[in-house]
Amino acid sequence: DYLGRIAIGRRVTLLTNVQINSYVAVTLGDDSAFGDGCYLQANDHGTEPGTPVMAQPQVGEPIHIGRDVWCGARCVVLKGVTIGDGTVVGAGSVVVTNVPRNSTVVGNPGRPVLLQGQKVGIPDIDYRHLPDPVAEAIKCLVARIVEMEKELDEIHPERSGKRQEAVRETQ
Repeated sequence: DYLGRIAIGRRVTLLTNVQINSYVAVTLGDDSAFGDGCYLQANDHGTEPGTPVMAQPQVGEPIHIGRDVWCGARCVVLKGVTIGDGTVVGAGSVVVTNVPRNSTVVGNPGRPVLLQGQKVGIPDIDYRHLPDPVAEAIKCLVARIVEMEKELDEIHPERSGKRQEAVRETQ
């Protein structure tokens, strides 16, 4: 039986398909918001070898979400987690450990990337200029084709005009 308590604070926003499964207790602090498809699971089952999964004992620990917390779309918060006031949980993150207040947490498993507005544990990455391995591969292929065309022109000088005409037609 799921006899857990769910306490929802004032002005809490739950968008579509938010699921809260409480075995012990789940608390949502005032002014918090949960994006589409967020999932809070305050229990799981045992993993005793040889015991069928549905016969495993339920293990529950409370979840506490602080005040003014934003949980992005499809994030997951698992049993025993406390998320501090003023925290942002990035979309799709899986939170398995406690999160300090005024943090930004991303990833699976969720990890802080901002604490009190300061970057932690991540390099300074310019996400607008990430390497594009496909473009690099195409650039290498084009260079090789040009090189091979020049070699062919040296072997068969009579085809040079035809190749240049074909290039003009494709442009």
